[in-house]
Amino acid sequence: MDQRGFSALEGRLARIGTCSDPFGTLERHVGFEASRTRLVTGLGYGSGAKGGGPPFDPVSIFEMSSLQMRRNLSDTRAEFTLGDRVSWMRFAGLDLGAATLGEPVIRYFRNKLTDSGALRGVTDMFDGQF
Repeated sequence: MDQRGFSALEGRLARIGTCSDPFGTLERHVGFEASRTRLVTGLGYGSGAKGGGPPFDPVSIFEMSSLQMRRNLSDTRAEFTLGDRVSWMRFAGLDLGAATLGEPVIRYFRNKLTDSGALRGVTDMFDGQF
């Protein structure tokens, strides 16, 4: 990407933040970070002592999943929307150069949290704030 294109992208991202951004409003009123402990426990994330790359941030995945649930999107459609919309990427804490959440990651996240029972607690906490 040439310098002009990069500057244009930075400008676009800055403008999104100053507009009447519904995702910004949601972030200000819902404490997604408060769900981190439940998410990490429910997903069974280890300490990372065994090596390997770090998993996707569970709060970012939950933020994206909350949009998916609210809009009743399939995993395939959520993957497309996350890759297509800068506002979704920004809300989920992903930048344009980051790996995006694919359908298998989205499905694994939901299934793992459902099986561990953590999804109910996290969504109840989220709905209470919403």
